[in-house]
Amino acid sequence: MERVPQGVVKPLFGRVAWAFYIAAALTAVLLLVLLLVLRPDLRPIFDDIWFLTDPIWSVFAVLSYQRSSPQVTSAGTGWPVGLSGCRPGSG
Repeated sequence: MERVPQGVVKPLFGRVAWAFYIAAALTAVLLLVLLLVLRPDLRPIFDDIWFLTDPIWSVFAVLSYQRSSPQVTSAGTGWPVGLSGCRPGSG
């Protein structure tokens, strides 16, 4: 893999760039909050978690997808990535 020239990457990590990233993130959060306050009908409800007509079929679909999807590993170490972030056998 070839390296990206430093002159191209440097502006993306300067103070101005980070200020822009923070401003963009805060703007996105503010717009999301305003949207949910102004349009309460867009708020998710409990029934939205079931994407199929029957909750059992939704659970079955998620579990079968997890079984069929390839194992995701952490940074090429071969250790599976879990929700806890711990390696197997570490307690």
